Amino acid sequence: MTNKHSINDLYQMQALSLASKIQMSKARIRAWIEEYGEDGVYVSFSGGKDSTVLLDLVRSEYPNVKAVFVDTGLEYPEIREFVKTFDNVEILKPKKNFKQVIQEYGYPLFSKENAQKIYEIKHTGSEILKHNRLHGDSKGNGKLPDLYKFMLDPEAPEVSHLCCNIMKKSPVKSYEHKTGRKPIVATMATESRNRTVEWLRTGCNSFDSKRPISKPMSFWSEQDVLMYIAIKRLPICSVYGVIADDTECEVSPVDLNPHAMIFDKVNPVLHTTKCDRTGCMYCGFGCHLNEDQRFLRIKETHPKVYEYIMKSVDSGGLGYEEIIKWINKHSDFNIMF
Repeated sequence: MTNKHSINDLYQMQALSLASKIQMSKARIRAWIEEYGEDGVYVSFSGGKDSTVLLDLVRSEYPNVKAVFVDTGLEYPEIREFVKTFDNVEILKPKKNFKQVIQEYGYPLFSKENAQKIYEIKHTGSEILKHNRLHGDSKGNGKLPDLYKFMLDPEAPEVSHLCCNIMKKSPVKSYEHKTGRKPIVATMATESRNRTVEWLRTGCNSFDSKRPISKPMSFWSEQDVLMYIAIKRLPICSVYGVIADDTECEVSPVDLNPHAMIFDKVNPVLHTTKCDRTGCMYCGFGCHLNEDQRFLRIKETHPKVYEYIMKSVDSGGLGYEEIIKWINKHSDFNIMF
Protein backbone atom coordinates (compact mmCIF):
# COMPACT_ATOMS: atom_id res chain seq x y z
CA MET A 1 0.00 0.00 0.00
CA THR A 2 1.39 3.40 -1.00
CA ASN A 3 1.49 6.23 1.49
CA LYS A 4 -1.29 8.79 1.44
CA HIS A 5 1.10 11.56 2.47
CA SER A 6 4.79 12.45 2.33
CA ILE A 7 6.87 13.63 5.26
CA ASN A 8 6.95 17.09 3.65
CA ASP A 9 3.15 17.15 3.79
CA LEU A 10 3.39 16.59 7.53
CA TYR A 11 6.02 19.30 8.00
CA GLN A 12 3.93 21.82 6.06
CA MET A 13 0.81 21.05 8.09
CA GLN A 14 2.70 21.20 11.38
CA ALA A 15 4.02 24.66 10.45
CA LEU A 16 0.53 26.12 10.01
CA SER A 17 -1.08 28.50 12.48
CA LEU A 18 -3.29 27.15 15.24
CA ALA A 19 -6.29 28.86 13.62
CA SER A 20 -5.66 26.95 10.39
CA LYS A 21 -5.16 23.69 12.25
CA ILE A 22 -8.45 24.11 14.08
CA GLN A 23 -10.30 24.52 10.79
CA MET A 24 -8.52 21.55 9.22
CA SER A 25 -9.23 19.34 12.23
CA LYS A 26 -12.89 20.33 12.25
CA ALA A 27 -13.13 19.51 8.54
CA ARG A 28 -11.81 16.02 9.24
CA ILE A 29 -14.22 15.60 12.15
CA ARG A 30 -17.12 16.65 9.92
CA ALA A 31 -16.07 14.18 7.23
CA TRP A 32 -15.91 11.39 9.80
CA ILE A 33 -19.31 12.12 11.29
CA GLU A 34 -20.91 12.61 7.87
CA GLU A 35 -19.69 9.11 7.02
CA TYR A 36 -20.81 7.31 10.19
CA GLY A 37 -23.33 9.63 11.86
CA GLU A 38 -23.27 11.11 15.36
CA ASP A 39 -24.51 7.83 16.80
CA GLY A 40 -21.87 5.87 14.89
CA VAL A 41 -18.77 7.49 16.42
CA TYR A 42 -17.25 8.21 19.81
CA VAL A 43 -14.44 10.36 21.21
CA SER A 44 -11.72 8.47 23.05
CA PHE A 45 -11.48 10.56 26.22
CA SER A 46 -8.70 9.94 28.74
CA GLY A 47 -9.25 13.09 30.78
CA GLY A 48 -5.83 14.34 29.65
CA LYS A 49 -5.32 17.71 28.04
CA ASP A 50 -5.04 16.40 24.46
CA SER A 51 -8.31 14.50 24.54
CA THR A 52 -9.97 17.38 26.41
CA VAL A 53 -9.11 19.61 23.45
CA LEU A 54 -10.37 16.95 21.03
CA LEU A 55 -13.67 16.63 22.88
CA ASP A 56 -14.08 20.41 22.74
CA LEU A 57 -13.37 20.43 18.99
CA VAL A 58 -15.93 17.70 18.35
CA ARG A 59 -18.67 18.94 20.67
CA SER A 60 -18.33 22.54 19.47
CA GLU A 61 -20.18 21.32 16.37
CA TYR A 62 -21.65 18.00 17.49
CA PRO A 63 -22.59 18.40 21.18
CA ASN A 64 -24.29 15.00 21.41
CA VAL A 65 -21.33 12.83 20.39
CA LYS A 66 -20.54 10.24 23.05
CA ALA A 67 -17.18 10.10 24.82
CA VAL A 68 -15.62 6.90 26.16
CA PHE A 69 -13.28 6.71 29.16
CA VAL A 70 -11.45 3.53 30.16
CA ASP A 71 -11.20 3.43 33.95
CA THR A 72 -8.09 1.28 34.37
CA GLY A 73 -7.50 2.28 37.98
CA LEU A 74 -4.08 3.59 36.92
CA GLU A 75 -5.09 7.19 36.35
CA TYR A 76 -4.36 10.09 38.66
CA PRO A 77 -7.35 10.37 41.02
CA GLU A 78 -7.78 13.96 39.83
CA ILE A 79 -8.21 12.70 36.27
CA ARG A 80 -11.00 10.34 37.26
CA GLU A 81 -12.81 13.13 39.10
CA PHE A 82 -12.34 15.49 36.15
CA VAL A 83 -13.91 12.99 33.75
CA LYS A 84 -17.01 12.88 35.96
CA THR A 85 -17.64 16.57 35.26
CA PHE A 86 -18.52 15.79 31.62
CA ASP A 87 -21.89 14.62 30.35
CA ASN A 88 -22.48 11.66 28.04
CA VAL A 89 -19.30 9.76 28.92
CA GLU A 90 -19.42 5.97 28.84
CA ILE A 91 -17.02 4.40 31.37
CA LEU A 92 -15.40 1.06 30.52
CA LYS A 93 -13.35 -1.20 32.78
CA PRO A 94 -10.73 -3.85 31.91
CA LYS A 95 -11.17 -7.49 32.90
CA LYS A 96 -7.81 -7.59 34.72
CA ASN A 97 -6.20 -5.12 37.08
CA PHE A 98 -2.64 -3.83 36.73
CA LYS A 99 -1.20 -6.09 39.39
CA GLN A 100 -2.58 -9.16 37.63
CA VAL A 101 -1.08 -7.98 34.34
CA ILE A 102 2.44 -7.37 35.66
CA GLN A 103 2.47 -10.65 37.56
CA GLU A 104 1.33 -12.57 34.50
CA TYR A 105 3.27 -10.77 31.75
CA GLY A 106 5.78 -8.32 33.22
CA TYR A 107 6.30 -4.63 33.93
CA PRO A 108 5.91 -1.80 31.38
CA LEU A 109 9.49 -0.49 31.33
CA PHE A 110 11.86 1.23 28.88
CA SER A 111 9.75 1.72 25.73
CA LYS A 112 6.83 -0.28 24.41
CA GLU A 113 8.91 -1.30 21.38
CA ASN A 114 11.91 -2.53 23.38
CA ALA A 115 9.77 -4.15 26.07
CA GLN A 116 8.09 -6.13 23.30
CA LYS A 117 11.45 -7.25 21.90
CA ILE A 118 12.68 -8.36 25.33
CA TYR A 119 9.41 -10.21 25.95
CA GLU A 120 9.53 -11.93 22.55
CA ILE A 121 13.13 -13.07 22.96
CA LYS A 122 12.24 -14.65 26.29
CA HIS A 123 8.88 -16.14 25.39
CA THR A 124 8.47 -16.70 21.65
CA GLY A 125 8.29 -20.22 20.29
CA SER A 126 9.60 -19.01 16.94
CA GLU A 127 13.35 -19.37 16.46
CA ILE A 128 13.14 -17.02 13.48
CA LEU A 129 11.56 -14.25 15.56
CA LYS A 130 14.03 -14.83 18.37
CA HIS A 131 16.94 -14.60 15.90
CA ASN A 132 15.54 -11.39 14.40
CA ARG A 133 15.14 -9.81 17.82
CA LEU A 134 18.68 -10.76 18.83
CA HIS A 135 20.49 -10.08 15.55
CA GLY A 136 18.08 -8.30 13.19
CA ASP A 137 16.37 -9.59 10.07
CA SER A 138 17.98 -9.83 6.62
CA LYS A 139 18.04 -6.02 6.46
CA GLY A 140 19.26 -5.65 10.03
CA ASN A 141 15.90 -4.41 11.29
CA GLY A 142 13.98 -5.43 14.41
CA LYS A 143 16.98 -6.02 16.66
CA LEU A 144 16.91 -5.33 20.39
CA PRO A 145 19.50 -2.58 21.02
CA ASP A 146 22.56 -3.82 22.93
CA LEU A 147 21.77 -1.28 25.65
CA TYR A 148 18.88 -3.45 26.81
CA LYS A 149 20.39 -6.92 26.49
CA PHE A 150 21.18 -7.01 30.21
CA MET A 151 17.44 -7.65 30.60
CA LEU A 152 17.93 -11.08 29.03
CA ASP A 153 19.73 -12.25 32.17
CA PRO A 154 17.75 -15.11 33.79
CA GLU A 155 17.61 -13.07 37.00
CA ALA A 156 16.22 -9.97 35.26
CA PRO A 157 12.67 -8.87 36.09
CA GLU A 158 10.02 -9.62 33.50
CA VAL A 159 8.96 -6.75 31.23
CA SER A 160 6.37 -6.64 28.48
CA HIS A 161 4.44 -4.40 26.12
CA LEU A 162 1.06 -5.96 26.86
CA CYS A 163 -0.32 -3.71 29.60
CA CYS A 164 -1.91 -1.17 27.23
CA ASN A 165 -3.39 -3.94 25.10
CA ILE A 166 -5.06 -5.62 28.08
CA MET A 167 -6.00 -2.60 30.18
CA LYS A 168 -7.05 -0.10 27.49
CA LYS A 169 -7.27 -1.52 23.98
CA SER A 170 -9.18 -4.68 24.82
CA PRO A 171 -12.12 -2.92 26.55
CA VAL A 172 -12.31 -0.40 23.71
CA LYS A 173 -12.31 -3.06 21.00
CA SER A 174 -15.07 -4.92 22.81
CA TYR A 175 -17.06 -1.69 23.01
CA GLU A 176 -16.57 -1.02 19.29
CA HIS A 177 -17.61 -4.57 18.40
CA LYS A 178 -20.72 -4.27 20.56
CA THR A 179 -21.83 -0.81 19.41
CA GLY A 180 -20.36 -0.48 15.93
CA ARG A 181 -19.07 2.99 16.83
CA LYS A 182 -15.89 4.28 15.16
CA PRO A 183 -13.28 6.10 17.29
CA ILE A 184 -12.00 9.67 17.13
CA VAL A 185 -8.69 9.93 18.99
CA ALA A 186 -6.29 12.74 19.96
CA THR A 187 -3.01 11.10 18.95
CA MET A 188 -0.39 13.27 17.23
CA ALA A 189 2.37 12.31 14.81
CA THR A 190 4.96 14.07 16.99
CA GLU A 191 4.42 11.55 19.79
CA SER A 192 6.29 8.64 18.22
CA ARG A 193 7.87 7.29 15.07
CA ASN A 194 5.11 4.69 14.76
CA ARG A 195 2.41 7.37 14.82
CA THR A 196 4.26 9.37 12.18
CA VAL A 197 4.56 6.32 9.93
CA GLU A 198 0.89 5.48 10.43
CA TRP A 199 -0.20 9.01 9.53
CA LEU A 200 1.93 8.98 6.38
CA ARG A 201 0.21 5.75 5.39
CA THR A 202 -3.42 6.59 6.15
CA GLY A 203 -3.77 10.30 6.86
CA CYS A 204 -6.07 11.63 9.58
CA ASN A 205 -9.21 9.73 8.61
CA SER A 206 -8.50 6.08 8.02
CA PHE A 207 -11.78 5.02 6.41
CA ASP A 208 -10.41 1.93 4.68
CA SER A 209 -8.49 0.36 7.55
CA LYS A 210 -9.58 -2.90 9.14
CA ARG A 211 -10.37 -0.76 12.20
CA PRO A 212 -11.46 2.64 10.85
CA ILE A 213 -10.17 5.45 13.04
CA SER A 214 -10.07 9.25 12.94
CA LYS A 215 -7.02 11.16 14.21
CA PRO A 216 -7.94 14.76 13.38
CA MET A 217 -5.16 16.30 15.53
CA SER A 218 -2.35 14.29 13.93
CA PHE A 219 -0.54 17.41 12.69
CA TRP A 220 -0.86 19.33 15.98
CA SER A 221 1.96 19.87 18.45
CA GLU A 222 2.10 20.13 22.22
CA GLN A 223 2.32 23.92 21.84
CA ASP A 224 -0.86 23.94 19.77
CA VAL A 225 -2.72 22.04 22.48
CA LEU A 226 -1.52 24.40 25.21
CA MET A 227 -2.33 27.50 23.15
CA TYR A 228 -5.83 26.21 22.38
CA ILE A 229 -6.47 25.65 26.08
CA ALA A 230 -5.15 29.09 27.00
CA ILE A 231 -6.99 31.00 24.27
CA LYS A 232 -10.32 29.28 24.92
CA ARG A 233 -9.81 29.23 28.69
CA LEU A 234 -10.70 25.57 28.44
CA PRO A 235 -10.89 23.83 31.84
CA ILE A 236 -8.34 21.05 32.20
CA CYS A 237 -7.61 18.64 35.03
CA SER A 238 -6.04 20.26 38.10
CA VAL A 239 -3.11 17.83 37.97
CA TYR A 240 -1.65 19.96 35.14
CA GLY A 241 -1.68 23.23 37.06
CA VAL A 242 -2.05 26.20 34.69
CA ILE A 243 -0.66 27.12 31.27
CA ALA A 244 2.36 29.38 31.76
CA ASP A 245 5.17 30.98 29.77
CA ASP A 246 8.87 31.02 30.66
CA THR A 247 8.24 33.65 33.35
CA GLU A 248 6.09 31.03 35.14
CA CYS A 249 3.13 33.41 34.90
CA GLU A 250 -0.22 32.12 33.69
CA VAL A 251 -0.71 33.26 30.11
CA SER A 252 -3.64 35.37 28.99
CA PRO A 253 -5.41 34.87 25.65
CA VAL A 254 -4.46 38.44 24.68
CA ASP A 255 -0.78 37.40 24.80
CA LEU A 256 -1.27 34.75 22.11
CA ASN A 257 -1.76 34.96 18.35
CA PRO A 258 -3.52 31.88 16.95
CA HIS A 259 -2.97 33.15 13.39
CA ALA A 260 0.83 33.13 13.64
CA MET A 261 2.66 30.31 11.91
CA ILE A 262 5.27 28.31 13.78
CA PHE A 263 8.21 30.03 12.07
CA ASP A 264 6.92 33.51 12.96
CA LYS A 265 8.02 32.87 16.56
CA VAL A 266 5.72 35.52 18.00
CA ASN A 267 4.10 33.30 20.63
CA PRO A 268 5.81 32.37 23.91
CA VAL A 269 6.81 28.78 24.60
CA LEU A 270 4.13 27.38 26.87
CA HIS A 271 4.14 24.68 29.51
CA THR A 272 2.00 23.37 32.35
CA THR A 273 3.08 24.33 35.86
CA LYS A 274 2.53 20.85 37.31
CA CYS A 275 2.39 17.58 35.35
CA ASP A 276 3.28 17.84 31.67
CA ARG A 277 1.81 14.43 30.83
CA THR A 278 -0.62 12.40 32.89
CA GLY A 279 -1.12 8.94 31.45
CA CYS A 280 -1.03 5.98 33.82
CA MET A 281 0.55 6.60 37.22
CA TYR A 282 2.03 3.10 37.40
CA CYS A 283 3.50 3.04 33.88
CA GLY A 284 7.29 2.82 33.64
CA PHE A 285 7.71 3.48 29.92
CA GLY A 286 10.35 6.19 29.59
CA CYS A 287 11.28 6.29 33.28
CA HIS A 288 14.88 5.30 32.41
CA LEU A 289 15.46 8.45 30.39
CA ASN A 290 17.61 11.26 31.74
CA GLU A 291 15.77 13.80 33.88
CA ASP A 292 12.59 11.72 34.10
CA GLN A 293 11.22 12.35 37.58
CA ARG A 294 7.73 10.84 37.41
CA PHE A 295 8.18 8.67 40.49
CA LEU A 296 9.69 11.52 42.50
CA ARG A 297 6.76 13.71 41.48
CA ILE A 298 4.26 11.05 42.57
CA LYS A 299 6.16 10.69 45.85
CA GLU A 300 5.62 14.39 46.49
CA THR A 301 2.05 14.77 45.26
CA HIS A 302 0.50 11.35 46.01
CA PRO A 303 2.56 9.72 48.79
CA LYS A 304 0.11 6.88 49.45
CA VAL A 305 0.07 5.92 45.77
CA TYR A 306 3.88 6.11 45.72
CA GLU A 307 4.09 3.75 48.68
CA TYR A 308 1.83 1.26 46.92
CA ILE A 309 3.86 1.47 43.69
CA MET A 310 7.17 0.88 45.44
CA LYS A 311 6.52 -1.63 48.19
CA SER A 312 7.02 -5.33 47.51
CA VAL A 313 4.36 -7.55 46.00
CA ASP A 314 4.53 -9.74 49.11
CA SER A 315 3.63 -6.67 51.18
CA GLY A 316 0.67 -5.85 48.96
CA GLY A 317 2.38 -3.39 46.61
CA LEU A 318 3.51 -3.43 42.99
CA GLY A 319 7.19 -4.09 43.67
CA TYR A 320 8.70 -1.27 41.61
CA GLU A 321 11.45 -0.42 44.11
CA GLU A 322 13.01 -3.87 43.84
CA ILE A 323 12.73 -3.81 40.04
CA ILE A 324 14.28 -0.35 39.71
CA LYS A 325 17.15 -1.20 42.05
CA TRP A 326 17.96 -4.30 40.01
CA ILE A 327 17.96 -2.34 36.76
CA ASN A 328 20.11 0.47 38.16
CA LYS A 329 22.60 -2.07 39.55
CA HIS A 330 22.95 -4.06 36.32
CA SER A 331 22.95 -1.24 33.77
CA ASP A 332 24.12 2.31 33.14
CA PHE A 333 20.61 3.60 33.79
CA ASN A 334 19.80 5.64 36.86
CA ILE A 335 16.05 5.50 37.25
CA MET A 336 15.07 8.09 39.84
CA PHE A 337 12.64 7.01 42.53
